[in-house]
Amino acid sequence: MELVSAIIPAYNAQDYIKATIDSALNQTYPRLEIIVVDDGSTDDTPAILAGYGEKIRVVCQPNSGRSAANNTGIAHAKGEWIAFLDSDDTWMPQKISRQIELCKNKAISHTDSYFLGDHIENDLCRSSLSPLYHGSVLKELLVSNFIVKSTVLVRRDVICKHGCFDERYDCVIDWPLWLKICAEQELGYVPEPLTHYRVHLGSVSMKSRQTLPSHLRVISEAFSSKGVGKNYPELRKQALKASFQINIHFAASSGDWQFALRCCLKSLYFAPFSSRNWKNLIKSILIPFGRPY
Repeated sequence: MELVSAIIPAYNAQDYIKATIDSALNQTYPRLEIIVVDDGSTDDTPAILAGYGEKIRVVCQPNSGRSAANNTGIAHAKGEWIAFLDSDDTWMPQKISRQIELCKNKAISHTDSYFLGDHIENDLCRSSLSPLYHGSVLKELLVSNFIVKSTVLVRRDVICKHGCFDERYDCVIDWPLWLKICAEQELGYVPEPLTHYRVHLGSVSMKSRQTLPSHLRVISEAFSSKGVGKNYPELRKQALKASFQINIHFAASSGDWQFALRCCLKSLYFAPFSSRNWKNLIKSILIPFGRPY
């Protein structure tokens, strides 16, 4: 039975890190090492980690960002497989077992997930909002990053072949890497919600003024003459439209109606006849008048 290395990057994660680590320790898969990379935390995260003793392996480093923290975890991993778990997400107990059982013939796989957050009622499945793909997915992945990082299981040799996470990015850190891997590998998929993906205002993904420039950079590089999307230039506009649309949601949900409005106008430029774009525009205009998005 192959060893799986679970990598948990943590920076000032005191509010959620215990639930995250406990969900990794409760996995039914028997050969699992848990590596927590403390990326220079200044809150109670180090004390919480110390309380686990030898149940987990803690690697400490000065604050270097999310990409660097994940890469440090990969460098210390001993497993043939790498599983990622962000410090505010959790796994269902059978998550790793089901992926190994159903997707061990794929170098990379993902699962469905639940959204978790204070403003989310009941369990909302990721797959109920938009399709989750498997197999040869490069074209779909060029348009939108539908892979939730905390659902991924990937062979260590494959991720290292592609240089791990690009440390130029501290937002949208996973999309460039998934693009490189899925340009060569088929993506496995377990159609069960085996991860709880936490959405809250402190999430990096919700900070649209930071995430949008990273989205645009990923798209620019992917469709460049050396990018993995160079043979699909017709998808570039779709990717830009999708990026602006998701950032409308991020900005509006965090109350930044001015940036939401800006993203609406950009999205309309690429898809002027999209009813969704016009609805988003109207909803964004009404936010400062007290109308919830």
